[in-house]
Amino acid sequence: MGFILFLLIAFLVFRIASKLIPNTWASSNNTRWSGMKYDFQSSLISLIAYMMKADGSASTEELDFVKPQLERIFGETRAKHTILQLREMLKNNIELYEVSQVINRSLDEQSKCTILSILYGIAMADGNMSNEEWQLLIRITEYIGLNRRDLDTIRITHTDNDNEVDPSVDTSYKILGIEKTASEEQVKRAFNSLAKKFCPIMTNNISKEAHDDAQIRFSKIQEAYETICSSRGIK
Repeated sequence: MGFILFLLIAFLVFRIASKLIPNTWASSNNTRWSGMKYDFQSSLISLIAYMMKADGSASTEELDFVKPQLERIFGETRAKHTILQLREMLKNNIELYEVSQVINRSLDEQSKCTILSILYGIAMADGNMSNEEWQLLIRITEYIGLNRRDLDTIRITHTDNDNEVDPSVDTSYKILGIEKTASEEQVKRAFNSLAKKFCPIMTNNISKEAHDDAQIRFSKIQEAYETICSSRGIK
């Protein structure tokens, strides 16, 4: 009897919660983001706005980088609203930890890495990464539940670096986020973890620029793994 009562209470709580949190923006173009709650949309836009203001003010280059990302995530029609929302949020104070926690609760690791890659792209949109922007990226990485190795992989494999996919052995270990003393099992485990997080297929619903960036990044991760395996004779 007690167990049945517990189930009944749990069901009622779920029904009440589902009404309190409106599912207002299921995407009409059936992207991977469809079905998210509106609080996620607001939090994502807030996070982008916070990143754009990290070095004092949002630049034209940053806004030009962000627009196609929003169009691909939310669809062209809804993106017009989100861009207006972004412009408004750029004028206001934003609770970084609070909005980051919504992202942390709403997304899997692959999607979080995609978001972090977009934020990194915003910081690099003007061709320069300020210390304020880098420190902010470190904080966001922690807040959304990723680790510093994920951010370092994004930084090392960013497309603004040498585009030739031919990392040295030293760089290869840095890309995989492991020490040279790592065991063969640790090497394989590090590669498999990064492959799951940075597989280009995860960016299919983001802008072409972000998808191309992911393709190059994943190629560098693969090449880093192959370089290490070759140097060690791992098959």
